[in-house]
Amino acid sequence: MYYSFTLFVANDTHVVLADSNYLYSQPVLELVSTVLSRLNKHLNGLGARRVFLRDNQGSFKELKHDHGSYLGVREVSRAQQYHFAHMIEEHAILDAQLITNLPNDV
Repeated sequence: MYYSFTLFVANDTHVVLADSNYLYSQPVLELVSTVLSRLNKHLNGLGARRVFLRDNQGSFKELKHDHGSYLGVREVSRAQQYHFAHMIEEHAILDAQLITNLPNDV
């Protein structure tokens, strides 16, 4: 089960990431627990930060969690959709980090 996502923003209050849609990886929404676990480790703890994902269809959702333990998915408002799309655009060149567990030979 491979995942691949791009981490755009990780600050004290929220995390914004996007499914990378790679050929050999599954959609992040199918591996939410695994992805949250990786983020929790990568960021030295998610704590109470809100996690927002642009899914493989281009729509933003909130990944509800309790300190990294998956609780569910919540749709976000139209205003939030716009806000997060703009935020990704701002951070895409300088701050984006690709995070994956894909093997090197794919």
